[in-house]
Amino acid sequence: MSIIESLKIQLMRLEGSASHAAFPYPDNNQIHKMEALDYIDVIGAGNYVAMVENTEQMGNMDISMVYYDKNLYSYIHKPAWKDIEGNYPQYSNEVMVSRWLLDKMGIENPQIGMDIPIPHRIDDTDSMHTSNFKLSGYYTSFEHLKSRDLGVILVSEELSQAYCKSIEKDGSVNLIFKGTSNIENNIKNLERDINLSDDQPIISSAILDTNITDNISILIACLITIIIFMIAGYLLIYNVLYISVTRDVRFYGLLKAIGATSKQIWQLLFKQVSIISLIGIPLGLLSAGLISFIIVPLVIESSSVTTGAVVSFSPYVFVGATLFSLLTSYIGAMIPAKKGFACFAN
Repeated sequence: MSIIESLKIQLMRLEGSASHAAFPYPDNNQIHKMEALDYIDVIGAGNYVAMVENTEQMGNMDISMVYYDKNLYSYIHKPAWKDIEGNYPQYSNEVMVSRWLLDKMGIENPQIGMDIPIPHRIDDTDSMHTSNFKLSGYYTSFEHLKSRDLGVILVSEELSQAYCKSIEKDGSVNLIFKGTSNIENNIKNLERDINLSDDQPIISSAILDTNITDNISILIACLITIIIFMIAGYLLIYNVLYISVTRDVRFYGLLKAIGATSKQIWQLLFKQVSIISLIGIPLGLLSAGLISFIIVPLVIESSSVTTGAVVSFSPYVFVGATLFSLLTSYIGAMIPAKKGFACFAN
């Protein structure tokens, strides 16, 4: 489960976005229509603001200054980042930059509030501006692993308006649908419901083309693995207790011979199994937790996952493991005990 979750997160981080679909140049009427559609969960918009001039340290790169609205930043791009420090820019002299791009700019130890000179042009015909911006935040991103020459510097709505940029003329809208099972139908419905023009093509996310959870063969393989582990666990617990109780059947027979009732013997047996379970099951759960949170991430990070491991944790798994182990323990004790008691009865 952790491997599947890590691969899903890696796909999102390499794309740099949790978006399901996007299209350019949305007008206010289209955004209002989308807000009323029940199959859309999140609407986030942003726009181009300026083009960053390459420095000698940066080399030949394509860096843009862009503005993200609250939804685009918080729900669509932020989930694809790690180790976020600071906040999104609020004023025209603030910027937020990824650690990778800061390193390209020669800044190895970024500090919130530090000055960063950024030469930029509003468009190709504009003269170059060299302004000092204050670093309001920085983060770890991974989309550069896919496109090494592309990057963005996040700026405030205030600067976007000062440069006369808008979402309708210079931007795009990103969408997250409710659920991932009907993405294609949702895109077709969207085209019909908001009357898109010819210069507004809808682009679906590449993540949807490689959705791990939709791969039936992977899910079947995981299910088979789980079943094998459960069978192995059942046989191990059952056989250990079967041998242990069978070895002590004579002892229970002697107890019965000196006057112990069947009820007392069963109580003694269940007490022994309960004590063993109270010691063994917590130790087993502790071992499982250490494997899940320490060993599994190390294994995942040493494999093809380059954006960091994600540990999948569910308390229901541990509750189920506890009940499964208890049930197996009592079954493993009851069957040989019944056989033994039947022999003494005869």
